[in-house]
Amino acid sequence: MTSSELGIAAHQLADLGYEVFPLVPGGKTPATTHGFHDATRNHDRITAWWHENRDYNIGIRTGLYPYGDDDQRRCLVVIDLDEHVHGISGNDEWHHYTQLHGDTPTIEALTPSQGRHLYHWCDTEIRNSAGHNFPDGIDIRGQGGYVVAPPSTTPLGAYHWDVEHDPTSG
Repeated sequence: MTSSELGIAAHQLADLGYEVFPLVPGGKTPATTHGFHDATRNHDRITAWWHENRDYNIGIRTGLYPYGDDDQRRCLVVIDLDEHVHGISGNDEWHHYTQLHGDTPTIEALTPSQGRHLYHWCDTEIRNSAGHNFPDGIDIRGQGGYVVAPPSTTPLGAYHWDVEHDPTSG
């Protein structure tokens, strides 16, 4: 069986250090028993998943990741900007925030609903806080969460890497 575009992308993301896991085809729901807790960079496991179903979407686990020596950890945080939540644009809210506080370069994915996922690595643990603590239209995906990764698709359309911020282009 030949590899699917989604399977190839899952391997590329694992090579870049992200822990991936399958989501149901065309959806955002985990396709494994333990969801994001099953996420891995193990290529044999990734191959088995995408041979099981070449149409699985890709999930990336957010939160703490080991790196370096001496049990060091860093936290993958994804700022999830939704375009129209209660009439508010997360993109506009984020623009206002960055005008006040500055912005940092990031890997960026575009969502099918005209939103954005901004990927950041930080040295401290940041918990998943989707749905609270931030203005409407902005969720934080950290420890205890996950995001849908390109080139996954949902009924609304496909996820894409922003051309200027594509981690798989290099």
